[in-house]
Amino acid sequence: MAELAGTSLRSAATPDTQRAILCARGGVLPEPTVVRSRFSTRPCQDGYSEPIAEDSGWALQSTAGDVIAELTMNVLVTGGTGFVGANIVRQLASEGHQVWSLSRQGGGLEPAVQRFWAPFRTRITDIAGDVTDPESVYDAFRRCRPSHVVHAAATTSVHGVSAVRRILRVNLSGTINILEAADAHSVSRVLYVSSGAVYGPTAEEVAIQEHAPLRGTGAYARTKIAGEKLCDLYRH
Repeated sequence: MAELAGTSLRSAATPDTQRAILCARGGVLPEPTVVRSRFSTRPCQDGYSEPIAEDSGWALQSTAGDVIAELTMNVLVTGGTGFVGANIVRQLASEGHQVWSLSRQGGGLEPAVQRFWAPFRTRITDIAGDVTDPESVYDAFRRCRPSHVVHAAATTSVHGVSAVRRILRVNLSGTINILEAADAHSVSRVLYVSSGAVYGPTAEEVAIQEHAPLRGTGAYARTKIAGEKLCDLYRH
């Protein structure tokens, strides 16, 4: 992994600010670049988002060019059936890309997700897999041969010691497995979806800047901070 850039995503449907770390191979971004983007959606009755932008799950505006526009060919999205992942899958498919959604349930999708993806279903393929299992991850990469990866799989809730262990497995070991597989399969770009939780408590009326200190507490925020650092490590 040669280069790194950052992307911030904030959804109108959730107070969480979505950060992303973009690992690039081959000097597409010659210097570490901060890219600030937003996607805007409104919640539907079934819990998924209704696009505000025409035919778009997120209205993307970037200060350093449209990063998502570079996600061409085959794109593997981990956690593709989650709220953020489902929007990314739909958006990429709507732009004509071939999208592979990796989730533990595979083709056993909830009706809400099926309806949400319906207009672009021919460009979306479901894959059953577990990011915590290296062999499962490598199988997915061998099957779809992705040119690009969006790593959105994560566990957020923490209730007890066993849940903390799972958060570490999914958010840290899972991220390592994805980065290792991407490196082994010469993936062009890996987009790591982080979270505004990395900043810690912030005033609602104050905009968060990308360079703000990372003061997140708790297992989820700390694993997201660690995930960003892992992406930085894999640049070299």
